[in-house]
Amino acid sequence: MRKLLVLFTLFVVFAFFIGLGNDISTGASIEPINETSYEFIIQKGDSIEEIASKLADADIIRSRIHFIWYGKLFGKTSEVKFGLHTVSPDMNMKELYKELSVAKAFPTETVSVVIPEGFNIRQIAKRLEEKGIVEEKSFLAVAKEGNFDFWFLEDVPNYDDPNFYRLEGFLFPATYEFKPYSTAEEVVNTMLKRFEFSINPYREIIENSSRNVFDIIRLASIVEREAVVENERTTIAGVFYNRLEMGMMLQSCATVQYLFEQQRDIVTFEDLKIDSEFNTYKYKGLPLGAISNPGESSIKASIYPNENDYLFFVAVGNTGEHKFAKTFEAHEDNIRKYRD
Repeated sequence: MRKLLVLFTLFVVFAFFIGLGNDISTGASIEPINETSYEFIIQKGDSIEEIASKLADADIIRSRIHFIWYGKLFGKTSEVKFGLHTVSPDMNMKELYKELSVAKAFPTETVSVVIPEGFNIRQIAKRLEEKGIVEEKSFLAVAKEGNFDFWFLEDVPNYDDPNFYRLEGFLFPATYEFKPYSTAEEVVNTMLKRFEFSINPYREIIENSSRNVFDIIRLASIVEREAVVENERTTIAGVFYNRLEMGMMLQSCATVQYLFEQQRDIVTFEDLKIDSEFNTYKYKGLPLGAISNPGESSIKASIYPNENDYLFFVAVGNTGEHKFAKTFEAHEDNIRKYRD
């Protein structure tokens, strides 16, 4: 049995080095997946394992192990330079490592990007990649699992839910200037610092409140998506707080919309049945996490809500305004009057 195991191991090793040998002696390229050349980014500090994963994810190589061992066997890993590279699936290992050993410098000019109030993290990530600032995938990973030292993140949990991003709600909407090919950590840290600047004036009030900052931001993220008219924000916040205090479901369509990759024109009755802790038609209380990144007006409205007795509101056509009601009967009258 031991002899068979040794023979099998030798066979695997032999086959592996035959593969390497083919790359060296014949110059055989990786089987092309497409004919496109890619601008490939290596950030400072990327390990050879991280580089291999990025290349595989971009379909430039088929085997991470093959790439790593080739580099180590022939002493190429230390020659890899961070910066910009042009790579193609047509390259063999020798050609690929040669390209990775000579990098173009990152551009020094900054790129301006507008992050609107109410954008969620997926929308932000997509816009940043479109602007050539950071990879969408990297940004989302940092937004979900990144560890940043800010006081307002101390009470934010980390739930194992595909729709939950720990930093959702805390990436402040504003106009930013970023360098192309920034790291996700750099971009996120800049946005968190901007949030810190806006929330710090309210820190003492929040810390002396019965609501922690995570609760306030979750509520503010809903207000941001529901309110259109500026002077209604505090009233809408008051409605949601009233419903929470009475143990009622929030029943915000915006929390259901958050579950979709693309925003929909309408939310159907079937959509309201989606089993997710973000769905406030199905689960009581605040959603599992924030559903957007609110601006200061919605945050302030959630800190200083309008004290009222309203429990319901309905949109008045396409005006952006709402009609508020204290009872379900009055709410039904408003629906018949302003929606039907």
